[in-house]
Amino acid sequence: MLVLWCARGIGRAGSDSGFPGFAAAQSERHYTEVRHQVLAFYYPWYGQPGREGWQKADTNTLHIANTAHYPARGPYSSHDPELIDWQIEAARSNGITGFIVSWWGVGAWESWIDQALPLLLERSEKQGFKIALYWEQAPGTRGQDQIDRAVGELTYVLTHYGRSAAFLKVNGRPVIFVYGRVLSQVPAASWPAIIQGTRDRAGDFVLIADGYQQSYACFFDGLHEYSFSAQIQGKTPGQLQEWASDYYADAVKLARQHGKISCVTVIPGYDDRKNRQPGFQVDRRNGETWRVLWKEAVKVEPDWILLTTWNEWYEGTEIEPSAESGDQYLRLTGEFAPGFLESAPVAVAAPAGLPRFVPGTTRLAGELLAGRTVGLLPEHAFEQVFWLLYCGATVRELTWTNLVDPK
Repeated sequence: MLVLWCARGIGRAGSDSGFPGFAAAQSERHYTEVRHQVLAFYYPWYGQPGREGWQKADTNTLHIANTAHYPARGPYSSHDPELIDWQIEAARSNGITGFIVSWWGVGAWESWIDQALPLLLERSEKQGFKIALYWEQAPGTRGQDQIDRAVGELTYVLTHYGRSAAFLKVNGRPVIFVYGRVLSQVPAASWPAIIQGTRDRAGDFVLIADGYQQSYACFFDGLHEYSFSAQIQGKTPGQLQEWASDYYADAVKLARQHGKISCVTVIPGYDDRKNRQPGFQVDRRNGETWRVLWKEAVKVEPDWILLTTWNEWYEGTEIEPSAESGDQYLRLTGEFAPGFLESAPVAVAAPAGLPRFVPGTTRLAGELLAGRTVGLLPEHAFEQVFWLLYCGATVRELTWTNLVDPK
């Protein structure tokens, strides 16, 4: 049996090189008094010629086969400058300070998304709006090829777009959010090479991880969560308020304990039943779900409040005006966002970095793991791998058949 632990009191392997040294340096990147932002996840994938994004759209009945609701401006193209101007103005005038734009890398379909970025940045610069990036898909398969391609893609983004005045920055560093899919596709051991390789080629940048884990708080610059829709399905407003009060407070506490950027997410509801089988729904309750989560988000004083989403129509999380709700969710956002944005940033005391060996502490972790190879079975988590690597072990991913293979 392999027992894994995450206690802060356990000493670190003695060397400052390799993964342990890089992780220790990452843990000492601290952020305090971060300016408040209200940022909405944004999808620039609509209207690609030859690809039916809006399926069986009927402008007479205001019905689309693969969306729960119908856009107020109809099935649009993400490359329409007039539409983008309208989206930015509608968001900005209701307290949203920027979009977190979905980005999938370089490829045939991905190029449609990538081509929307220059237009978004250009129009955002004119309106004093901000754009951050949501890295949604890691390139290639695991190994050196993936590392090289990831460095290439991040370098491309930062050199092509990161210097724009509209690109969201913290301490002059462009901000990239990392979706959970990428965190599952990239092994923990590959991140130092990806991050440092990109810094060497494109300069420093900020990475915000998807998930509230201690290892993420040590290793990345901030924490967020894209969606928790499954966790709140079926909750009454009272149950939702109680859940959010605890959940948001724990999320902010974890980030602040490590001096990282804290984000909490607000969603209006969820409905993917036209896209997935069986799919599920989180009832919007005519805006009450949005109100309850906004109230609890403001109370815990995060650095940033994230809105899931501006226009993810396929999952029914959009707050962009619709035929069914009009601009209800923008007006509600306009009730909460200004007060949050005007409140003072939270000063955070610089916390201690990752644990190191000091006289009188146990060296058991280093003695057991340093220089050893530890096999991990399928479905292991980043958290487990992080602490093994930090204590000096080499990690090898196994399959179930490895257990019965004599070799």
